[in-house]
Amino acid sequence: MRYTLFFALFALCSLGFAAAEPVTLSFRAPQTAGISGFLTFWDTPVILGEDGKTEVIDHGYSGMGPSAIWNPAKRENGMKPGALVFDAVHRSLLVRFPGAAEQIAMQVNAGFAIRKVELLLPFKDTEFWPEGYDDPSGMSFLGTQWKDNPPQWHAVAWALRKPWVADPKLGPTYNAYLNGTGYWAKYGAQDTEHDRYPTRFGPVAVSYKHPEGRLDLTALLTDATYGASLATRLRALEDNGLLVRKEEYYDARYLTGGYEWGTSTGGRGILIHSPVLVPHS
Repeated sequence: MRYTLFFALFALCSLGFAAAEPVTLSFRAPQTAGISGFLTFWDTPVILGEDGKTEVIDHGYSGMGPSAIWNPAKRENGMKPGALVFDAVHRSLLVRFPGAAEQIAMQVNAGFAIRKVELLLPFKDTEFWPEGYDDPSGMSFLGTQWKDNPPQWHAVAWALRKPWVADPKLGPTYNAYLNGTGYWAKYGAQDTEHDRYPTRFGPVAVSYKHPEGRLDLTALLTDATYGASLATRLRALEDNGLLVRKEEYYDARYLTGGYEWGTSTGGRGILIHSPVLVPHS
């Protein structure tokens, strides 16, 4: 069945019916996976989840905090989920919402128009000492600046063009959307003609000062760039989902004038709770 975005509004206006009261849906059961540019993860699926593994790293006066664990050896050979995290260098978060297409289509068929679609990224914590990255050179000069002035970083996202399923064997991975069978045109889903769309959503703040980042994804269901019909766009949103990354490779707030070690924050990730898809109609 094909759905047209403005069919319901046209029908209501032509029949003289009053507009329906606004309705907001909320999808809170996402599939989430991580892809990482570290060599050991190129062909290694990483399933993520709300209860994913973290470890608290304590560097004394320089700071203490949780780090996301993706190493399969620390997650029962990858069978247990890793923590939900994304950074600006190697680690990206993939998210999709199974079942969302049908439920949104039902709302449209019932006479509602899509006004706005948001992806909520609920802030959980900030990584100071992420897994797999070396500590910055000159750590003795870093002092307590990250701890005293907590980061206020941002998330950005792209709509993916390929379907995937979060599975400890099937992927996705940094090399493939379907492990061993269907490969990204450019590793890390970077190709804008085959892997993901070029338009970037965001940035949106996700930090201790902005605990609920809200990415506006309305164009995914209203713009023909993402599919000729609403049905096609809904299916793409559900099956392909999004790739989420941190925006900041460097943070000039930590430039002290003498040394720059503290500004290199790209590998330090943003930890979140489970993402939520919120269509408003």
